[in-house]
Amino acid sequence: PNAHGDGNYRIEGLTQGKGNEGLEGFEGFLPFPPDSFVDDMRAEHHGEELLFVVDGPIEVKFADRTIRLDAGDAIQFPGNLVHYVRRLGPTGCVLVTVSRR
Repeated sequence: PNAHGDGNYRIEGLTQGKGNEGLEGFEGFLPFPPDSFVDDMRAEHHGEELLFVVDGPIEVKFADRTIRLDAGDAIQFPGNLVHYVRRLGPTGCVLVTVSRR
């Protein structure tokens, strides 16, 4: 797996690459995600997304609603919905994200 980050957070790949028919998975570590909804973390893509909270809490914001998730919660949604994720705690969280593109 590959990892990248800016020193403030780390994202580690859980799958071997991506393709039109494949799955792409990664895990984000403290203090990921940011503590506010920011344009840099705006996501919109093809396929489906599954987001599992290992350590939380977080909020996922869509155009028409915001959903709170705690550790052990998961959400699945179409990737073409514009979405943002933010942490609610001061220290960050751990998220596992899997998407089919």
